[in-house]
Amino acid sequence: GGIAHDFNNLIAGISGNVYLLKNKLKDHPDLNQRVSSIDELCIRAATMISQLLAFARKDKVNLQYLPFTTLVKEAMKLAMVTVPENIKIKQDICTHKMVIYGDSNQLQQVVLNLMNNARDALDDVGSPEIIVTLESFTPTHAFRDQHKDRLLAEHYAHLSVQDNGCGMREKKLQRIFEPFFTTKKEGKGTGLGLAMVFGSIQTHDGIIDVESKKGCGSTFHIYLPLQKQKESIALNASSPQETLKGNGETILFVDDDDRLRSTIGDVLENMGYRVLLAADGTEAISLYATHQEQIALTILDLVMPNMGGKKAAEKIRSLNPAAHILFATGYDKENRSDRTHNRSSSPTIKKPFALESLSRIIASTLHSI
Repeated sequence: GGIAHDFNNLIAGISGNVYLLKNKLKDHPDLNQRVSSIDELCIRAATMISQLLAFARKDKVNLQYLPFTTLVKEAMKLAMVTVPENIKIKQDICTHKMVIYGDSNQLQQVVLNLMNNARDALDDVGSPEIIVTLESFTPTHAFRDQHKDRLLAEHYAHLSVQDNGCGMREKKLQRIFEPFFTTKKEGKGTGLGLAMVFGSIQTHDGIIDVESKKGCGSTFHIYLPLQKQKESIALNASSPQETLKGNGETILFVDDDDRLRSTIGDVLENMGYRVLLAADGTEAISLYATHQEQIALTILDLVMPNMGGKKAAEKIRSLNPAAHILFATGYDKENRSDRTHNRSSSPTIKKPFALESLSRIIASTLHSI
């Protein structure tokens, strides 16, 4: 988790420089294409880090009531884009409403990873096939005995992804959820997909089982607790958005990473803001005390030497209870139960920053003033 946090700082710095380069190279399409390739690689690297954090259960999750049937159907549409036409896909997805309490992004990634894993297992198979099933499930006596070390829910959503591919021997089956362990050929996989699935299901208080036999395919079973909550949010597809510009407002950006601090400072200036920079919470408080009449927003890294973002926010709000603050983090180091009033009124943005999204969060916060 700590290593992933440091990598996220590096990727955030690279992404910031890419953003600045793109603005300079609008009249140079060939160079702009090269920079866009760097941006795509940054996104892939950030995805790998997110998978590591999911396994370590240190990724920031946004838990809410979700229509799981709808989520699976939407994730399947995305997954099928990457499945070759020669692979037959059968779907047996229940029609009745099933509500779970979870993070839609993580769970969609679970479905995608299971589908990618099944697809890769079907290389060189004569009549390749994937069967995806979603149904409600009430634990049986056998299921309870198998998982007696867990506090079981009364009812579950049961998702299974089955392939008729190469399968695995018992020795490999015991290791498939280890980070960086893979049965795929070199260059075909990172060994993080199933580790991410495992971590995500643990985070959701779920259960994952797998059946496999060499030469006879594999079946992955996911069990997520069903909720009695009747209302659930709608799932909205994300779409690319333009960067929103500022009107000269002053932002105090606080981060202990020198290069990241400098780069994001340049990015914010390019977005149309005046910028003050601080290396830790102590310096941030000093700057805020001097310039609080001009500072419209403070962006604080949560984890810093000398004084972290949470403590700095408390002291800034002692100077100005109405201070507008955003927290930034490479991972959510604190316990989920520790989300007290100190952070409830301040959004948390995740490194590496999606700079278009960052611009909208900043604009939204400033317009609420």
